[in-house]
Amino acid sequence: QNGSKKRVRRKINSDGSIEAKMEMNGAIEEEKVTMVECIDCKRKVGKYRNSMLIHTSTHHCDQPIFECTGEGCDKKWYSLSARTKEHIESKHGGNYSLLKDNRAVLMPMMKAKTSKLFPDYYSLATNLRELLQ
Repeated sequence: QNGSKKRVRRKINSDGSIEAKMEMNGAIEEEKVTMVECIDCKRKVGKYRNSMLIHTSTHHCDQPIFECTGEGCDKKWYSLSARTKEHIESKHGGNYSLLKDNRAVLMPMMKAKTSKLFPDYYSLATNLRELLQ
């Protein structure tokens, strides 16, 4: 973009926050992202609704978000990833109709579970978002 050079460096601080330093054409801009801890597994994720939901689906959801319904195929994914697309492209010739999307069915359960795993943060983030809409 217009010959500009951008470089980002991230560091996790002892308090769990992430310090991101972005250098754009020599000017340094700092951003601190607060991390929150899952009460079940103690992993830390960014204090964003989506980060908490992705953590829940990846580490605490026993039902797959996506399933391949191709004949003889029992592939399941617990989060959306590039591997999902790679599988459909390489094994099924890009036939995405074979990909069963369970998000609509699972989302209410995942939101409820996320609010239990991050009780002080997820509900607050959800309520603030709804107020701002």
